[in-house]
Amino acid sequence: IKNNIIVKNKKVGFRMEEPLIKDLPDRLCWYIAFTLDKTSKPNWKTLISKIQNNLYDSKTINKFYMEVLSPHGSPSMKLLEDLGRKNKTVSQLVTWLECFVEWNELVSLLNRAKKNEIYPLILRQFPEESVFVGNEITLSVEASGEPPLYFQWFKGEKKLDGETKSVLQISPICPESVGNYICRVWNQFGFVFSKWIKVFDGVHLSNLPTITTHPRSSSFENGGTLRLYSDAVGNPPPMFQWFFNGKCLIGHCGRDLVIERATIDNEGLYQMQASNKYGTVTSLSSNVVCLKSSSNSLLEGRGVPSLTSIDTKVAPSNLPSQKVALLIGNGEYYQEEKLGKLVHPINDVHEIAETLTTIGFKVVSLVNLDLFAMKRAIDFFYEQLDSGTYGLFYFAGHGFEVNNEVYLMPVDATENFSVDENIPISRILRTLAIKHAKLSVLLIDCCRSKPEYNQPCISNPLPKLLDTTSDSMLPHTIQDKNVIIGFGCCSQSRVMESPVMNNGFYAKYLKEYIIKPIKVDDMLYEVARCIDSSNIIDPSSGKKQVMYRHSTVVEELKLTDEVLPSRFQTRLSNLWELAHIAPESPITILQNNSVTIKLSFTAEFSNVLLIHSVVENHNINEYCDVKFILPHKIGGAPVKIARICNLGSVLEFVRISNLERLEGDISIHLNVTYESFGVTKQYLTSYSLKEKPLYAKVA
Repeated sequence: IKNNIIVKNKKVGFRMEEPLIKDLPDRLCWYIAFTLDKTSKPNWKTLISKIQNNLYDSKTINKFYMEVLSPHGSPSMKLLEDLGRKNKTVSQLVTWLECFVEWNELVSLLNRAKKNEIYPLILRQFPEESVFVGNEITLSVEASGEPPLYFQWFKGEKKLDGETKSVLQISPICPESVGNYICRVWNQFGFVFSKWIKVFDGVHLSNLPTITTHPRSSSFENGGTLRLYSDAVGNPPPMFQWFFNGKCLIGHCGRDLVIERATIDNEGLYQMQASNKYGTVTSLSSNVVCLKSSSNSLLEGRGVPSLTSIDTKVAPSNLPSQKVALLIGNGEYYQEEKLGKLVHPINDVHEIAETLTTIGFKVVSLVNLDLFAMKRAIDFFYEQLDSGTYGLFYFAGHGFEVNNEVYLMPVDATENFSVDENIPISRILRTLAIKHAKLSVLLIDCCRSKPEYNQPCISNPLPKLLDTTSDSMLPHTIQDKNVIIGFGCCSQSRVMESPVMNNGFYAKYLKEYIIKPIKVDDMLYEVARCIDSSNIIDPSSGKKQVMYRHSTVVEELKLTDEVLPSRFQTRLSNLWELAHIAPESPITILQNNSVTIKLSFTAEFSNVLLIHSVVENHNINEYCDVKFILPHKIGGAPVKIARICNLGSVLEFVRISNLERLEGDISIHLNVTYESFGVTKQYLTSYSLKEKPLYAKVA
């Protein structure tokens, strides 16, 4: 680990039952070497005398001794490195050191190192993931390891000067307090980072505008009236502004968009933007088509688009008929301790999804999928593709490469790295060749190194069908034009992460260049150039991270190209769009003379639903407490509840994740306690969603 960069798939501590000397961290080896070098007797030569089988002759010992002539040279370090190459174990080293009472401290240190007791370890942190701004903020970590332990707090990538204790207190609160915080803990043998702690402004979060109704894709007759509708809520109530193909529509500042005598020039993408003093949110894009014949039904702005069984007809233009994207971010692996902890996949997917939405993509973003769910999601993505579609697939998580095949790892993958437990890239490429999409983009942010197996071999490995001297089998399997692939690294290399950054390096530059109106080949070139100029080094191999890309694109295609919608919309494409639209909100569930309680629904990801309560006190100084009563799981979908204090009221937020595992309906029960004119009152109320939300409709 160097320069705050960690490696995806990096394992912490010893993974073998009998650790080897070469598994010891460099800092511990240097500490042992310094101890052996600084004493006249016993010293490293004395240690050699206790090694069995006369392992070293006088010539080799003399080579070790000559290390003193090199800058920072250490005979003892040279000896330890050689013992490591000979696969000697830590237990053997302990046995040799135990022959001398002077080295009892080293013996004790190594015995504790075998139990991972000397390295810094975060025992617990408060809060676990997020905290909401109140009068003051207290963040803390509790760590173990060989003393002394040192602490350093960061906000984003910026080091907080003077914040070198286990507790970080921020007071008084100001808008600049909002952000991402992390603590680095270290001692002489290594360092470790806490989890990111997100600090939200509770008032800002509850009052930020929320889109309650997204505009629906629709059509209008040539010369007729174009109607769209979208709505949002917030405190204070938001102002509205409509956009057409990314440009502001002057004068259209209401929930309803009405354009009289609309023509084919009014075809395109429409979005509504809602703003108040706390921020701005933008609706999903609505595809609007001009119908030349009056025989086609006119769909009003609030209606559901008409469907047809014709799946293959596309707009007769060089522009795409639709742009769809599937984003998968796997960050919470079941065997995280063995596979390695990842920092960025979830946040990378969230921010790339927002970026793609702004340029007209219909995005389905999914996080923490198991093997079955990944296969289902990819198959659903395939069904959206036709000869008029731009299709983009992005994956962030663990991965590996064996026999010139790259595998994407679901969250239930094991350390066996079995091909049966993972998704091969060739499976995706073969289907793309069949679909002949107008443009196919694969962006893969995972390692491509060969795994270190704990098992003798991989089960059912793929045969080596191709020339193994090539970088990968991938280019040879592309049988169609207008396919472009971008990997975060080259073959047999690894992708780096930095815990002090909000995004991984690959995602950071993708966000920047995806929205630029340049050819897709040029877009990936710019991303590759930025990664190269960042000089990202893999500390385990010394290799520089270099992005790998391959393209068969033969047309001037841009991800920012406008969409010329097909006059036919399929049932599947309609489902794809609905998979990221949250249930209509706010919903009033309790209203009387003292208080009004509403529920608001937001899509954090396509398979993660956020529910929060909105309290309107008719007597502003009176107390109100809203508690959600929900099980820990609904079917297989985990449920988490967080609480905040806001203007005298205690509010709760519910996060229902992995909606693809949802079984049955979501019934929300609330316990509402409030004080009215000195009298405490309590109500039990409930609300059931009328249908499965978001991606659960599809899964």
